[in-house]
Amino acid sequence: MTADLTAGPWAKILQPLTPAVLLAAVFAQQATRKITAVGDPIKQSGWEPLCTLTATLEKAADLAMGQIQQVTTGNKQYALAALKLQVLAEMETNQTKQIGYSALATTAAGKADIALSLLNTLHSDDIAAVFYAGDLRGNIGGVLNLLATAQEDSGNGYCLAGRSGNHAQDNFKAEECGNKYHKLTGASTKLTDEISDTGFKGFTTDNAMASPGGGDGKCDLTTSGTDAAQPLFKSNSAKQIMSGTVTVKADDASGSWTINGGTNIAASGNSNKDSLLGKTYNALHKVNSRDVSDQPADIDAAVTAAAKSGAFKQTLTQILKAEPHKLADPALSKHVNDIAEDLAGSKPSGLEQLLKDIKEKKPKGAQEDPNTETALSTVNNMADLTKVLSYYTRQHTAAVSKLQKEVSDNHVKCSANKPEEVCNAIGEQEKCDNTPGCHYNKTKEGKKCTFSEEGKKEA
Repeated sequence: MTADLTAGPWAKILQPLTPAVLLAAVFAQQATRKITAVGDPIKQSGWEPLCTLTATLEKAADLAMGQIQQVTTGNKQYALAALKLQVLAEMETNQTKQIGYSALATTAAGKADIALSLLNTLHSDDIAAVFYAGDLRGNIGGVLNLLATAQEDSGNGYCLAGRSGNHAQDNFKAEECGNKYHKLTGASTKLTDEISDTGFKGFTTDNAMASPGGGDGKCDLTTSGTDAAQPLFKSNSAKQIMSGTVTVKADDASGSWTINGGTNIAASGNSNKDSLLGKTYNALHKVNSRDVSDQPADIDAAVTAAAKSGAFKQTLTQILKAEPHKLADPALSKHVNDIAEDLAGSKPSGLEQLLKDIKEKKPKGAQEDPNTETALSTVNNMADLTKVLSYYTRQHTAAVSKLQKEVSDNHVKCSANKPEEVCNAIGEQEKCDNTPGCHYNKTKEGKKCTFSEEGKKEA
């Protein structure tokens, strides 16, 4: 509305002025109004999806952390299962079961290696995802909460509008827009609704400036000019804020606010945008697409997964084909299937019994006194299980050494008694004839029991 310059105190001042001078004064006042004009606010469709994204980023960081935790646990449980199964093999006296336990231990160890490899991938991918998510959340939350905090409650001046274009009022909630501390907590819930193949939930490619060019608005942010004391932006050229997430053009007549420059972030689940938003999308899409639900949470789950995997029979086959068994089909396949069924099958003596044994068996070697027995269910660290295996290795080594000594002693004993002397020492004909290698010669003078020609040939 233009002031009436022909009334009130202005009348006496302007009385001497010509109409041309008076018209110039009116134009000057209008020009002043144009310089101090204010841009239009940002519609709810321009800021609400960004606030929603801050919550999505929190969930995504939790999911990434949860995956690392799940795979770390899986790796540990497979490794412990492998050692415990090998302990059972060392304690077992039945050769068939011993082979089965060893094969299952090898299978579990292989799965531990696979989990470790996946964990290395997660350390590379998910840690980056958590970093990007935190960075983007801070960028978005920082800008939008600044605008929300700065605007008037009365609605005379504001930059964040509601759906109608008026003051956002309670529609903007700071705590739902990255303005609260988020405690990172591992989770497994996928971002089913929050991430699509083209971007994040609620994102639009439209200009979210409320009625650009429709007259003076309410937001100092979206106006431009050269007066350093007034407009925030000194140029009406498009500028990127929030690390390139939003492009804003501050102009009274043609202002704009677009997410990702008014284009979709991604196509077919991949973004080629070299920006924080694009990198965050790719990282989180990868996290969200990954499935780690097969990772075991405990020993029972690890043993069961190893027993039911195809790798178990493959390992059994390798063991039975090699020395000292050297089996070939059809005997090889039969033995593999029999052992797998006995150890991990559905009958009572199978997997159910195995899971019971891996808890209740009491190996030695875990305690300071190596002869003390300890329930296997309570031995749950790598060091103690390795001590148990070392104990049984020493026992087996001692047993083999003892057997070797006995064989050696018997060999020496036999070598000390020459066959001819053994036969000569026998006086009775019946005993001589029944002793291998000896022959009784009735006509011979002196010692009649001698070493026979057959015995000499065999010797």
